[in-house]
Amino acid sequence: MLSTIFLTSAFCQDEPSESRIFFKSGGSILGRIIAEPKEDRKSYVVIKTASGSDLKVEKSRVIQRVSPNTRADKEYLRLLESIQNTPDGHWKVYNWCKQNSSRFAEQVDYHLRQIVALDSSDEKAWQLLNHIEVDGRWVPEEQHYLSRGYVKHKGRWVSKLQLEFDTQVDSSDNELNIRKKSLRNWKQNTIKNKDFETIKSELFGIIDPVSVGYFTEKFLDEEKDPQRRLLYIEAIGNVNSRFAHRVLVKYAMEDPVSEVREHALLQLEKEQFSRAYTSQRLARYLTHPNNRWINRAGFAMGNFKDRGGIIPLISSLTTTHKIATGNNPDGINTSFDSTGGIGFSAGGSATVDRTLSNEGVLHALNEITDQDFSFDADLWREWYIINHTITDPGLREDFDK
Repeated sequence: MLSTIFLTSAFCQDEPSESRIFFKSGGSILGRIIAEPKEDRKSYVVIKTASGSDLKVEKSRVIQRVSPNTRADKEYLRLLESIQNTPDGHWKVYNWCKQNSSRFAEQVDYHLRQIVALDSSDEKAWQLLNHIEVDGRWVPEEQHYLSRGYVKHKGRWVSKLQLEFDTQVDSSDNELNIRKKSLRNWKQNTIKNKDFETIKSELFGIIDPVSVGYFTEKFLDEEKDPQRRLLYIEAIGNVNSRFAHRVLVKYAMEDPVSEVREHALLQLEKEQFSRAYTSQRLARYLTHPNNRWINRAGFAMGNFKDRGGIIPLISSLTTTHKIATGNNPDGINTSFDSTGGIGFSAGGSATVDRTLSNEGVLHALNEITDQDFSFDADLWREWYIINHTITDPGLREDFDK
């Protein structure tokens, strides 16, 4: 007969005629409890066995009684009687118990423990028992991590430092969710039903470093109306964050409406935004393949007069671009405006490389330096070297490239 240990104790008054009674020692017996006397401060049970004899044992030794009240109980007892005390046998009963886990949850744990007792190398059983392998030994996961000062957070064990960080992230996420809801409510209600000053005031009260990313992605980037983009740009201009700074530079350069671009530039002139960082971000557009963008970046950089932008501006005084010649009637023709910008029209696809002078870049250099060497990049470089005492040959070499 299979020895069985269970983890709970339950005693019913209306016991059926026979039950399977299990003991802490690992044994079991078929019978029924006919009395539960107390003697010398100890509790006992008297079991009437199937053979008709009476057996008196301490109540604390009894683990559980399984009474065949239902078909599932009878099936479980039948399985216990039929299997061999082997890992495979216990796996068979374990899987059956899992399918009936609402009634046999405790037995699930028991059979796993029997499996590892018979085969200590069974990794699957150890893991189902929430054990982990440490230095070749399987130890309770909770015990291992608690002994090292870890705590469980969102289903994983983390250090207290990690918990502090995760808590801060959770707090930030919670704040963002609050802002998201406020912005959605604002768009659904306020923007439709109130005057402009109220709309503006309420929006400015919501936008902050926590919400500016979501606001940019879901409101500004998706907005088709230029007038609303003007409002959104101004709202972002009130946020003192590096992300807001980058968004303003992007719209100062890339918005298709000049009024919106100019409004973004005005926001960038606010005190909370670094002029040096603005100039650095704008300088990235000086290598754009379309010289309209180069001139646009140059004019913008002239507004901020950051001397850190001098070298990239000198390098972009003249730039070379592929221009359609118009020799192919099915291609593109080109034209040039007063700032050196390129226009395109149907009528030619063959291209040539053409070097163009960028008025916007020259304007920026004039504004920043109060000098004017026209488009002569060599004179600009000489002036810069003389006035900025670049004496290291390596710096000269980099500058001359």
